Amino acid sequence: MRKNTVLIYTVLLLAGDFLAILSSFVIAYILRVSIDPRPLIEQVPALTYLRLFLSLLPFWLIIFAFLGLYRQEVYTRRVKEMVLVFVGTFIGILYIIAYEFVSGETIIPARLIVVYAFILGFSLLVLVRNVLWQIRKLFFKRGIGVNRTMIIGSAETTKEIANLLHNTPTSGYYIAAIVGGESIIPKWFKGFHYTKIERALKDIAQHKIDTVIQTKLYDSSEINRKILDAARNNHVDYKYIPAESEFYAGKSSIELFHYFPVISVHPTPLLGWGRVVKRVFDLAMSFVFLVITSPLMLLTAVAIKITDSGPIFFKQKRLSRYGKKVYVYKFRTMKQEFSGKDPKNVFKQLGRDDLVKLLDNGEDSQIENDPRLTKIGSFLRRTSIDELPQFINVFKGDISLIGPRAITPEDMELYSKGAGALMLNVKTGITGLAQIAGRSDLSYEERARLNLYYVQNWTFWLDIKILLKTIPVVLLGKNSK
Repeated sequence: MRKNTVLIYTVLLLAGDFLAILSSFVIAYILRVSIDPRPLIEQVPALTYLRLFLSLLPFWLIIFAFLGLYRQEVYTRRVKEMVLVFVGTFIGILYIIAYEFVSGETIIPARLIVVYAFILGFSLLVLVRNVLWQIRKLFFKRGIGVNRTMIIGSAETTKEIANLLHNTPTSGYYIAAIVGGESIIPKWFKGFHYTKIERALKDIAQHKIDTVIQTKLYDSSEINRKILDAARNNHVDYKYIPAESEFYAGKSSIELFHYFPVISVHPTPLLGWGRVVKRVFDLAMSFVFLVITSPLMLLTAVAIKITDSGPIFFKQKRLSRYGKKVYVYKFRTMKQEFSGKDPKNVFKQLGRDDLVKLLDNGEDSQIENDPRLTKIGSFLRRTSIDELPQFINVFKGDISLIGPRAITPEDMELYSKGAGALMLNVKTGITGLAQIAGRSDLSYEERARLNLYYVQNWTFWLDIKILLKTIPVVLLGKNSK
C-alpha cells in the first residue's frame, strides 16, 4: 500500500521551515552583533536571544499553517508557494516586532537584525523548500511513495485526468489501470486496460492500487455501489470526478439540507470573504493608480481638448454583475461627429465599403487606421491610455480591476444565454484573461471561454497573475487597436 508520503513530506516541511527561520535569526545576530562594531540599542546575550526566539518560533509556523503552506494543494503549486512564503515571512517579522513592543521585553538588540532576518529567512525558506521538492521528485521518479491509481469511466474526463497525472515525478501518481473504452486510453499508457468493471475491481489488490478515481456515474446504481464497496473493502482512497464540468467549475460544497447531505454548486467561488478581499483590493489599487496616473490623465485631457472639439470623456452603458447597467468612462478617441454612432452607418457615409465588409464578417478587430479616430485617438487606444478613467469606475464599485470584459447590452446577444448569464455572476473588469491572452485578436467564442473560466475558477492569486501579466501587454501595446 502507498506510504504516507503526504504526512512525511509535511513533517519535513515543518522541520525545514523551523531550521530555516532559526538559522536566519542566528546568522542575523552574528552579522550585526558579533561582526558589526557599531553600538547596539541594547545588549541582549546570545543565549537569551536564542531562548526568546525559540519560544516565539512555533507561532511563526502556525502563521505558515494558516496560510496553507503545509497543504498539498499549495506546496505543489510552486509560484503560489513562493508568494505565500514571502507573505508568511513578512507577517512573522511583524509578529516578532509586535510582541517585543507589547511585552516590553527586548528581543532584537539592533534594528538591522530584522532586515537581515527577513532577507535571510525568505531566501533560506525558498532554498529548503526547493531542496525538499527536488528530493520528493527523486523519490517519485524511483517509485518510492507513488500513489498507484485506477481510473474508471469512459468519459473524456478520464483521458484528461490520466494526462494530468501522467508525469509521476511531479504529480506523485502512477496510472496503473484504466477501466473504459479504447477511445479514452492515452497513447503513452502502458498499464492495465480493462473493459469489464467487475474484472478490474477484483484485481485492485493484485495491482497494489492506492486510489480509485471514478469519472462517470453509471446508469446502474448497483455498479456504482460495487466500485465504492471495492475501494472500501481494499482500504484504498475513492474519488469521484464528475464528467459534467458544471459540478466542479465554480464552488462546490457538501452540507446538510434538512438532515440530508447535499452537494451545493455555486456558479463562482467569488463569494463571502472572497468578495470582501477583492473589493478591498480594488479600492486600494484603483486609488494608487489614480494618484500615479493623474498627471498623465491631466495631460491627456488637455491634448483631447486642443486637438478636437467636444467632451473629454466618453461614457458607454455596460453590463456588470447580475446584469446591472453601469456607465463606464473612457477618454474620447473618436471625432465628435462620429462618437456614439453605429460604425456601419458611419463607414457607409464615408464610402468605406471595405470596412463595412470587415464588420459584416465579424473582423472589426482587424480595422486599422480607423477614419473615425481623432489625431491622438489611435495613440490613446494603442497605449491603453484611453482606459485610465475606468479606475474611477473601479473606485466607485461599478466594475472591478480584474474580471470579464464589460460588454454592452447589445453584445450580450453574441453570447449564448447560459454563458452570458453565468459570466455576469461577477463584476466585469478593466482587464482579464481575454486581455492578456490576445485582446483584440480573439473571437467572441474564445473570449467567452476565457471569461467563463475566470468566473468558475476565480482565486485571489489568479487576479494577481492577470494583473502582473497585463503590465507587459499594455506596455508593448500587444494586439490593441
